[in-house]
Amino acid sequence: MVYPFNIRKIFTGNSKSEVVFIFNGVITQDLIVSLGESIRGELSLYCKPRIVNRVFAIFIEMAQNVMHYSDDKFHFDKRSYGKGQLILIKNPDGFEIITLNKVNDNQKNFLMQRNKLINNLNQQELKELYIKTRNKKSLTNTKGAGLGFIDIARRSGIPLNFEFESIDDFHHQFKLRAIVFES
Repeated sequence: MVYPFNIRKIFTGNSKSEVVFIFNGVITQDLIVSLGESIRGELSLYCKPRIVNRVFAIFIEMAQNVMHYSDDKFHFDKRSYGKGQLILIKNPDGFEIITLNKVNDNQKNFLMQRNKLINNLNQQELKELYIKTRNKKSLTNTKGAGLGFIDIARRSGIPLNFEFESIDDFHHQFKLRAIVFES
């Protein structure tokens, strides 16, 4: 079962889900490493290693997306870091990894096209796209080779859940959710 994205319901106790972790603020590489290791340690207490590794890898990838691509930036020492939210939720069936960050219209259009493409592929097609994309130098407007969303979808095993909420005429809140089932 895929649970609805409703943090308020979890905090009011009207849910079978529980928040394992939530962060709101500036995302740096050091923070990602620290939070990732904390999450890995926490989950290893009660999850099988393959589940821990999948959740950990997806969390890292999604956090790096916020750090690199959030349109809300913090500038320090000639570097810029994205601001956003990172959330890890435990459901009766598995885990949800959720990120929220600000994007502009161009980013929204790119993300919609990219995620729709990825969500229409099966696991074999995702693997082929991953290999093909990895062998390319890079996609335009990306810091990496464009592998992040493909890797998230492959590790999750189900389509990515994403939505946009308008902030103003040019900016949107991008909500990305990946689910890892324990079965």
